[in-house]
Amino acid sequence: MIFIGQGDEVSLDMSNEFILVDKPNGLYIQIMKSNLDSSLLLAELDRLGINIHPQLMTKIITAPLGTELKLLDKQSHISSYNPFTSSQAFDIEISPDKMQAYLTVNPNLEASLSMDEIVTKLTELGINYGIDENAICNAIRIPGNKMLAAAGKYPVPGKDGEVQYFYQPPEKKPVLCEDGSVNYYELGSIIPISAGQIIAKRTAPTAGRPGLNIFSEEAPAAQGKTKYFNVGKGVITNDDKAIAEFDGALSWLNDKILVSKLMVINGDVDFSQGNVDFMGKVVVAGSVKDGFKVEATDDIEIRGGIENAQVISHKGSVFVQKGIIGKEAAFIKAAKNVEARFIQEANVDAGQNIVINEYTIRSNLKAGDSVLIQGRKGRILGNNSISARTRIKASGIMNSPSLDLKVEGIQRKELHQQIRDLTARIMELEEQLKKTAETIRKLRDNVSDPSAISLLQKLLPQYMQIIEELDQNNDDRKCLVSMLNSTLGEGMIEIGGNLEAGMVFGIKEDSFKLESHVSSIRMYYDPEAKRIVLI
Repeated sequence: MIFIGQGDEVSLDMSNEFILVDKPNGLYIQIMKSNLDSSLLLAELDRLGINIHPQLMTKIITAPLGTELKLLDKQSHISSYNPFTSSQAFDIEISPDKMQAYLTVNPNLEASLSMDEIVTKLTELGINYGIDENAICNAIRIPGNKMLAAAGKYPVPGKDGEVQYFYQPPEKKPVLCEDGSVNYYELGSIIPISAGQIIAKRTAPTAGRPGLNIFSEEAPAAQGKTKYFNVGKGVITNDDKAIAEFDGALSWLNDKILVSKLMVINGDVDFSQGNVDFMGKVVVAGSVKDGFKVEATDDIEIRGGIENAQVISHKGSVFVQKGIIGKEAAFIKAAKNVEARFIQEANVDAGQNIVINEYTIRSNLKAGDSVLIQGRKGRILGNNSISARTRIKASGIMNSPSLDLKVEGIQRKELHQQIRDLTARIMELEEQLKKTAETIRKLRDNVSDPSAISLLQKLLPQYMQIIEELDQNNDDRKCLVSMLNSTLGEGMIEIGGNLEAGMVFGIKEDSFKLESHVSSIRMYYDPEAKRIVLI
């Protein structure tokens, strides 16, 4: 027998199936055996005068071993069952879900009552499954007590489907080198993929096991939910696989995996190759030589270096493993990030961040978010013009008497409003996408109708446009949130060492001049004080 403790946590078990625990905030059940016997639990709950919702019962009997679930709040704890006062011999109460029948024998009944009489009545009512003769005998023996006379078998819901992805986005975090330095340079984000290669697999949901109520009627079980592939352009899906549509490279946009066209150049971009202009991603195994140009819609990865050349990514980033050595005519531009080991005598323009692992010398750098020269050797050498929207960070400055270092600054209130506007637009697009997808599904079921095909041909491009705009807005919102979270005030400058007297730093409309040598400095623009504040 289960004992419901009156203290903080008193409990005993019942046939090793479950434990009921009386806690200060309510009554809990702890599952001690998978697929526990529901009739045993129902009998014990009935003995204690407890009724629980059918959905909770389903959750209990399908819960894994060791699960603890709350049955009742403290204020609705166990209540005494009201004695039977009717003149009739017995009462049968059927639960709304037809899964239980409760029997109460009139304690004032003078005539004797047999089990056959009660079973006959149950049969007349149509109850013919899960009848518990022992419970009926106990109800006769102890009149006035409400007993569970019949119990159905609850349905077991099906398991949800699952998706297994074989590729993950490259980790974008600093790498600790053997000498103890930290390499902030982020390289190798381009992952090649071949046409037909499996990107993800999906397991189908399982059907639930139907139950049976006390009238021998089937109690339907919920089907497991289908898990959908989170994929985009360049990926073909069927029932159980997502595969690459063509040779290319993987990319991720707001956790959605896509395949972009990829061009691999197994040497230098020089006279043997010529200029490159490609609708997709580009990997150059060598270097981009003096006077040549590489242009692509997506990411460009240069595993050698860039000389006095032009490299432009219209929608992605530019990664340069061995650095950039220009002669004042080198020009690198990216819609997102430019990352290089070092930059020398070059013009660099990044829509988001410029990340340099060692040094920049005699270069013009402009970033829509941050310029980060923050490796162990990260230095600003000589005269550079460095401009960022939110933050400039460097490990040190050397031999820079005419340093031009400026943070344009932001308006935090304006960025918060932009985020709100993007959020509202995202919600609007998600609703449009949902409605358009539903219309497309209905039209696909009626492809024999020429008008349906015509409308389908019109809606599919619209559907893709909505997806593209939704992805772009999500990406823009993510960047703005990151910008606000990584910036103090409305602009920051952090320099780690070798700061000489006379150096001038500007954030927004204010400037700060060093009066003496200092080892390091951190400053931000305070919008309330409308000036630069040292940290």
